[in-house]
Amino acid sequence: MKNLICVVFLLLSFLQLSAQLVNIENQRMQTDSIRFAGNVNFLVDYTDNNNITLLQTSASLALQMKSKNLRNIFLILGSYDRAQAKNQDFDHNGFFHLRSTQKINDFIRWEAFGQVQFNYLLGIKQRLLLGTGPRMKIFKSNNHKAAYFGVMQMLEYEESSGEINVILRQLRLSSYLTLTFGFPKINAELTSTTYFQPRPDVFKDYRISTQTSMSFALQKHLRFTSGFSYYYDAFPPANFRGRAISIQQGIRYEF
Repeated sequence: MKNLICVVFLLLSFLQLSAQLVNIENQRMQTDSIRFAGNVNFLVDYTDNNNITLLQTSASLALQMKSKNLRNIFLILGSYDRAQAKNQDFDHNGFFHLRSTQKINDFIRWEAFGQVQFNYLLGIKQRLLLGTGPRMKIFKSNNHKAAYFGVMQMLEYEESSGEINVILRQLRLSSYLTLTFGFPKINAELTSTTYFQPRPDVFKDYRISTQTSMSFALQKHLRFTSGFSYYYDAFPPANFRGRAISIQQGIRYEF
């Protein structure tokens, strides 16, 4: 296990991704009885954040491990991205996510997660999250269609990166709906996920993000991926626009 942890952090130090719109649902791996799986994504990414547009290449890593009884799943995600021109940072963000999922029955899982994030284009110097809650299977059919709904209570610590340094400590709800459609004849999969994260005490303070992605098999372990993401923050940090758009196309290697 110690060697595995060292490998994970060495890989994360070399991999890059636009981190502000990482879709956790899109990184889950349906591996049945396989206890260890992962993937590496190589992308060409167009972003429009805070009135700044960038075209850049990136990569990401996801690892998933299961317990011997296959009832507990551990998911590790990490990324780092930095774009510079003439010694000026145009994009600088990072993301690390650790999630544990425990199977209660065929329809309900209980999850807990921790997350560390920073994104200077969105005015986030540091954001720390701790959350827990149920994940429910709405349906999963034999014709490669599935729907899941989750809702979590999470603690949030956020420090802004603007001229005015603001520190927030608050509770948020994090709910999501994810839909998956498989196309076995062409070995393709479509996934769409929408997150809604309001503050229970100030409900008009909310965040919405949605991502739709499509992947096609090129070879046994190689897939072509394409996706669109949208993020909105009703109360962004001062002097920052609370909207981000991301369009990605690239290659995924699965192992």
